[in-house]
Amino acid sequence: MLREYIANLAIITSMVFIAGHIVRKDSFDKNITVLKGLYLGLIFGIFGTFSLLFTIEIGNGFIFDLRHLVIILTMMYGNVWSMIVTTSILILMRLLLVPITVKSLATLSIFFSIMIFCAFIYKQKWTMARKYTISNVMALGSIYLVYMIFLDPSLFQIALWKGIPLSLLGAIIVYYLYKVVEKDAKLYRKFKKESTKDFLTGVNNVRQFDLFLNRMSEKSLEDDTPLSLLFIDIDFFKKVNDSYGHPIGDLVLKKFAEVLSDLVSEKDFISRNGGEEFAVLLPECDHQQAIFFAERIRKQIEETPFIIHDNKSISTTVSIGVATLCETTRDIEELIIQADSALYSAKQVGRNRVCSIQRCKSCKFRRGEEPNCSYPLDS
Repeated sequence: MLREYIANLAIITSMVFIAGHIVRKDSFDKNITVLKGLYLGLIFGIFGTFSLLFTIEIGNGFIFDLRHLVIILTMMYGNVWSMIVTTSILILMRLLLVPITVKSLATLSIFFSIMIFCAFIYKQKWTMARKYTISNVMALGSIYLVYMIFLDPSLFQIALWKGIPLSLLGAIIVYYLYKVVEKDAKLYRKFKKESTKDFLTGVNNVRQFDLFLNRMSEKSLEDDTPLSLLFIDIDFFKKVNDSYGHPIGDLVLKKFAEVLSDLVSEKDFISRNGGEEFAVLLPECDHQQAIFFAERIRKQIEETPFIIHDNKSISTTVSIGVATLCETTRDIEELIIQADSALYSAKQVGRNRVCSIQRCKSCKFRRGEEPNCSYPLDS
């Protein structure tokens, strides 16, 4: 009996960790896609079938296993489709592997009723602990009620003192493992986010900038479509930190990132590359459009009050450099140099403006020369 019980737990433990790996990118208490739900249902159904090979006899012909936990776990990891697939596989394999008798038909009715219960519970806005507890109570109630009424009422004492305690012990162990896997998944998502997002502003970090710049540049050159790069620097940001302190400076950075995020589209890319420096990648955006968009950012920041405390606000401005792959250059390294040089020009000639390699040529500005800029320049 002990060997079969441990085998059942081992099978379910494997399912817990495999399912946890599949859905670790998702929050366990949120809906998953239909396709992933079907995939999970298939895995749970196959693993649940293995329990048929390790049925547990606890006395006088009373046999049980932990397949009800399989359906409950499908509810916790998957969705309604997962439960339908899992239950269908369990019923089908039961019919194929075990002769059809009154007992086997009663077992199939139990599987179906547990699935209905779990589907109902799945739709409720309860905590996962409450869903799991109620599901187990209803499942055990269904199992032993059907067994006692329709099969062999004389086994009530064995079910009461052995079957139910073993089932509850299995349920406790499985839930503990579920929580371990859930915690690991949360840590995975947390570390993954921290490896790609800036900790302060929540936008992408410089590592992601390098990755997406290379990826988008390859596509741009391959399709011969423009890719515009904006380097943005908050003007006189050091004065903000010196005058109001670093906590206020952090608030300004967060607010700036929010304003910038509201302006760009879903296909665009934003990153904080360090300090008060940000970058924006604009796929399929030509140089002229990029300059207009950069000017829109500049005006929006200039007109946005940055609330610091007690309804007191400060204002700030930005300088922006623009360059475009497939227009101003076809080299990725040169694209970065051009955007950086344009940003340098914007800061040198007075800040709070947009410059590009083309527009700076038109005003004859070069590093080391005296600024002679009549901003805004003609497009």
